[in-house]
Amino acid sequence: MSSAVLARIAPIVERDIKKGDMPGAVVLIAREGKVVYRKAFGERALYPAPQANSIDTVYDLASMTKPIGTATAIMKLIEQGKIRLWDRVSHDDPAFAQHGKEQVTIEELLTHSAGLPSALNEEQSVLPLARGEAIVDAMPLHFAPGTRFEYCNTCYIELARIVRLVSGMPIKEFFAKEIADPLGLGDSLLFDPPADLLSRVSPEAPGKDHRYIRGRFVIDGYGPIGAEGHAGLFGTADAVAAYAQMLLNGGELNGARVLSPATVAAMLRPYYLGRQSQRIGDVRSLGWDEATTYSSNRGEIFGYGGFGHEGSTGCDIWVDPATQSIAVLLTNSAHSPHASDDDVIRLYGQVSTIAAAAITDPQALGAMENQAAAWSAQVAAQASGFDRWAEYDEALWKKTGKGTPY
Repeated sequence: MSSAVLARIAPIVERDIKKGDMPGAVVLIAREGKVVYRKAFGERALYPAPQANSIDTVYDLASMTKPIGTATAIMKLIEQGKIRLWDRVSHDDPAFAQHGKEQVTIEELLTHSAGLPSALNEEQSVLPLARGEAIVDAMPLHFAPGTRFEYCNTCYIELARIVRLVSGMPIKEFFAKEIADPLGLGDSLLFDPPADLLSRVSPEAPGKDHRYIRGRFVIDGYGPIGAEGHAGLFGTADAVAAYAQMLLNGGELNGARVLSPATVAAMLRPYYLGRQSQRIGDVRSLGWDEATTYSSNRGEIFGYGGFGHEGSTGCDIWVDPATQSIAVLLTNSAHSPHASDDDVIRLYGQVSTIAAAAITDPQALGAMENQAAAWSAQVAAQASGFDRWAEYDEALWKKTGKGTPY
């Protein structure tokens, strides 16, 4: 890795901090199991009083909760034989089987293809858990399950409920017991940070009485929510990178195994979910983004076959298995009053691009080409059959309110 190339990261992060897009950031780049760049920038907090940033700042990961927290918990239950990808959600949650949702599967929830409306409205997002789940139960579908990708918070609210119903534990407890604690990350990758950790948490937007809330995902204008399937996980850059390294290692980190290699492979397998505006269509894996309009954080140089995710608070990760590379950018743009998130989203891709450009190993290009070819072949093998089936099932669903039986 070229340190001169990696040095290009600092000026662009500092530029966006100076513009007011974020108070600060932590960037971590790792390759082949080694951290090659790790730096904190700016402030952890601006209000109510400035607070210097540091490497161990705990960030609100927002929607990065979906793959890291919820999807990983679901994969653990699958590995344990307690649920199946093809199980109907209603098998474990009969209340969900209302308004045409009786055919929706666990797999469709994981890939954002279940047909549920994309999100609860802002006010509903901060309701007590049982009331929020009741709203999900009462939702009708708005497209035929499995026929396309549409990013969906409600899918992951339901997945967290499946974790609770099947395991007997809330998502935060199951994730800690089965994933974070065994990996040694229990105090740095967690839901609901305890009081003794809050001084290291980058605070959210203003809450009641102009107090800035730490340790809760905040819906602007409504207040904080706790541990949910779609948001609520907090972590340091080191912990997020360590989790990603576990995936690159096939489910193991520092001698602790939390997933089998086959489970990790199943989690990262590409799912073609239709062609909309992009040439290659929409491709997700189980929890992760691979090639959709949300995957600009891949940057311009890493090839197809990697995976990543973003969080609305200003956080992202991209992982490239071909080069064994991890790029983590954690910010708290939600804490800074700024016009839009466009520059923060651009920064995600810029950091990944610089990380890829810093690789000087001549074998890396061949590895990326081989990965992209294998990935593209998997996608192409699904595309024509999926498109024909999805068109037919969507038409049938619009006519009868039901798709083809599973």
